Amino acid sequence: MAKQIPYDQLSVNDLTVNYEDDPYSSFPLLVFKKIGVFPRSFFINTTNHARGTQGTGSEKGEALYCTMEDGWDRTSWPIPYVNIDGAFQIFDRRHTFRTAEKLNVSHLPGAEYVRADLPEWKWLSDRAVLEIAAIRGNVYSPVPADAKDHHFVHAAVNVFKLQGIKDPNNDTVHSILKLMGIERRYPSPSTVKGIITKVRNELADVNSVVGKVSHCTNDDDIKVFLKSTIDNPCPITFYDNIETDTTIYLLKQMDKGFNDRYATDILRKMCEAEEKGKKLIVLLYSKHENSKKILEDRNSFKEQLLYNWNLFRNAGCKNFKKILNEAAFSHLGNRDITTFDAELYIKDQIDGETEPYLLDLGV
Repeated sequence: MAKQIPYDQLSVNDLTVNYEDDPYSSFPLLVFKKIGVFPRSFFINTTNHARGTQGTGSEKGEALYCTMEDGWDRTSWPIPYVNIDGAFQIFDRRHTFRTAEKLNVSHLPGAEYVRADLPEWKWLSDRAVLEIAAIRGNVYSPVPADAKDHHFVHAAVNVFKLQGIKDPNNDTVHSILKLMGIERRYPSPSTVKGIITKVRNELADVNSVVGKVSHCTNDDDIKVFLKSTIDNPCPITFYDNIETDTTIYLLKQMDKGFNDRYATDILRKMCEAEEKGKKLIVLLYSKHENSKKILEDRNSFKEQLLYNWNLFRNAGCKNFKKILNEAAFSHLGNRDITTFDAELYIKDQIDGETEPYLLDLGV
């Protein structure tokens, strides 16, 4: 790491950046204008639509905290932004800015960019250009593998929604993806073709959540939410693994790859609560940042919960059929999962959702 300059002493002259290292020098829609040092309050951390989240995640932030605590690395490229109506809209290095907020630094270096005068791209709004630039920054970063196929899909869908375009042709979709750096990330034409198809399919699907941003998908945000429900119950107070005289409260993650186990854990808790004569209240959440994956986690969890309940119930009752009459067995063997005194809430995590809602366990 190069010499670090204390934030309250930062000046342009302290920076030793090489202008040939401009990560957006090959991006045709933006032109580098100048570097300056500004109060942190000038910058606005825009929504990361490429990853489909309002947040920035905690893993990178923890590592950056260590490297930024003593000052700004003078060789590090400043935070890129576009001045839109006086607001410095950040389109890359969001984790860096989020860390600077946590450190409560006074000033930050910024690299200003302006729209290139290209008539063929005038139809794109400034917001759409920043969307494209954001994922391109991931592609041209030291770790291009961070840019996944679903990131391209999510960002492209959002670009077309921003422009009010519901049914772009293949060439138009391809042109936007090329600006994002799709062919650098995925040299295979068949892979690019598949991503184009996914973009068009998502735009055609009126129920698609692709293009909607997520929120409250990391542990820190969930903890803040739990505390907020204690202060302002809405619609109910939630706790993480707390048991009172009347109720067992539980916080549980959903994940499509592990929902068999997670669903079994909840079924066990439902039975334990019933044995104790208590109510079970569970808050279910996903740690995925992509809205489509959050929806997949939810659907998978419900399917697995119902499947496991039917499996365990039928297996447990099988031997009783030999000693009970048909009527008694039918009553025992057909018990519905909804008869448990349990409330399973889905955490609101997708744009448009405002509060947790009950998971409908009806078949």
